[in-house]
Amino acid sequence: MSSNCIKCTVVGDGAVGKTSLLVTYSTGSFPTDYVPTIFDSYAVNVEIKGRAGPFKLSLFDSAGQEEYDRIRRLTYHNTDVFLVCFSVVKPESAQNIELKWVKELKQYMPGTPFILVGTQVDLREDSKTLRKLQKKNQKPISSSVGKNIAKKVGAQKYIECSAFRQTGIKNVFDEAIVTGCCKDDDIEERGHHFLRRIRSFRLPSLKNRFSELAGNVRSGFDSVRTRFW
Repeated sequence: MSSNCIKCTVVGDGAVGKTSLLVTYSTGSFPTDYVPTIFDSYAVNVEIKGRAGPFKLSLFDSAGQEEYDRIRRLTYHNTDVFLVCFSVVKPESAQNIELKWVKELKQYMPGTPFILVGTQVDLREDSKTLRKLQKKNQKPISSSVGKNIAKKVGAQKYIECSAFRQTGIKNVFDEAIVTGCCKDDDIEERGHHFLRRIRSFRLPSLKNRFSELAGNVRSGFDSVRTRFW
């Protein structure tokens, strides 16, 4: 299996636009109906200028509701990069980035990089949405506030997008691919990451070899590559 396979898992509060983000990116069409997600997955082949490709991006959608916490965490295994989403017109979802989502990722997937994504930016200018916020003495989350949150929680980057307008979508996933590819800095970690990719995609011909080689990860990526080829 090519090392150009990236697993990207999307997390965040319910109804912040996670599914719309994934569906719009993978199909090119904005979904008109909202159906709360428990679990779903998508696969997209993409090319990025200046990067050896194509890349196979496996996308995993997850439920943000508390009652699905245990199911959601099952999708975390072998994730290369997380997209942590909040809606720029739902201040409580931005508060939960630090209070819940980053805290959860650091507990269950420590060291895995994540990108902070501000969704539904088109609604910053929506009069109906603004009136609802004003009644609560709230206002949309600004881009500068989003960047500050990203810096505070240790996100690799902060990106804003609108699935409805289809703006910023490609940038989100291009950055996810780059972040997923470049997360390992030393040989030992790259060797371990390579084996994780193989296990994630369950290649039958390598099943026994993985078991044999798992204990030898510390010998470095070159030794792992030699055993496979």
